[in-house]
Amino acid sequence: MPERLIKGAGSEQVAAALLASGVIRFYEGEPFTFTSGLKSPVYVNIRGLLSAPQRDEVIRIWCEGLAGLADHQFDVAVGGETAGIPYAAFVASRTGQPMAYVRKKTKDFGMKNQIEGGDISGKRCALIEDLTTDGGSKIAFVDVMRAAGATVSLTTSVFYYGIYPETAGRLAEHDLSLFYLCDWSDVLQSGAAAGYFDARQRDELAAFLSNPEGWKPRLG
Repeated sequence: MPERLIKGAGSEQVAAALLASGVIRFYEGEPFTFTSGLKSPVYVNIRGLLSAPQRDEVIRIWCEGLAGLADHQFDVAVGGETAGIPYAAFVASRTGQPMAYVRKKTKDFGMKNQIEGGDISGKRCALIEDLTTDGGSKIAFVDVMRAAGATVSLTTSVFYYGIYPETAGRLAEHDLSLFYLCDWSDVLQSGAAAGYFDARQRDELAAFLSNPEGWKPRLG
């Protein structure tokens, strides 16, 4: 059976780059709220890496890792709307491959395309994203890509939350694997070493990661 969750080499280096670029924020006052309604003491905004000096190093590590995936080679880098689009462009530019992107829904005017950048029918494609939570949005994008005739076995992102135990099973049901560069374990290790989190923040983050649904912010 193919491996469904694949962590790339250089994970601590990527985590350090994310921390240095300021894309990982700890709450002050009110905790962050995810789309699902889940409350969190931390928020990861990979979009912030776009203009950070650490971006090119992360893209280099990403592309080197992708090149080493013998079972998941691809011809076209496809970004998911919206955050995955610039990262697909960076990956495609560094690897010399074509790039396309997939919308969340079909346009209701013009050519009414859901996939832009050329015909992906008959081509091996990888879905490029910024981060992954439970994998649901990735599966939805891949379904569209496959309906357009593409062969897709891989989705990839810079960061993987790793708080949803059902993610690997969901990916397996759709014959997908996730290649990611780092997760919270790397952030905790790099953050502690570099002094990004104090003891209270580390404790709160550890409590959230062990029980996301039951986490409550501490007062004071």
